[in-house]
Amino acid sequence: MKMIRATLMFLVALAGVAGLISSSTAQQPKKPQIERAVHWSNADAEIYLLEKGAGGLRLMVVSRKQFQVTYHTRINSIEPVVKVLAPLSSNDGITIYDFNHNFTKMTIWMGLEFSADGMTVPELTRTFLNDIQEVVANGYFDFGPRTKH
Repeated sequence: MKMIRATLMFLVALAGVAGLISSSTAQQPKKPQIERAVHWSNADAEIYLLEKGAGGLRLMVVSRKQFQVTYHTRINSIEPVVKVLAPLSSNDGITIYDFNHNFTKMTIWMGLEFSADGMTVPELTRTFLNDIQEVVANGYFDFGPRTKH
């Protein structure tokens, strides 16, 4: 598990450095594949949220435990969005999800709610305001109606 975490952190850093090098040496600057990344964890899981250069987000969950991840936001502060994310792939304890969220005046926040065995895992649940690097306290925004786990 430590080796997987170290490898993922190395790849995230390498992608950022490669993007900086290519944009400074090429005539036409190119965006790196990963614009920004954040990481958090608990005793059961390592979570990596990556903002892709081409748009969209990639969530990587490193864990032997299976989690359900629910994406929350509100459009125009009134219309709740609740979507259980479907894994793009899952191999050797690494589950990958791709999804879209654009931080705009209409959707200034998003929440990622983690649950296992029918129970929410508060230490993994995160709410972001304005971008993936600005985390607010759980409960800051009402996630609205919950899906059944």
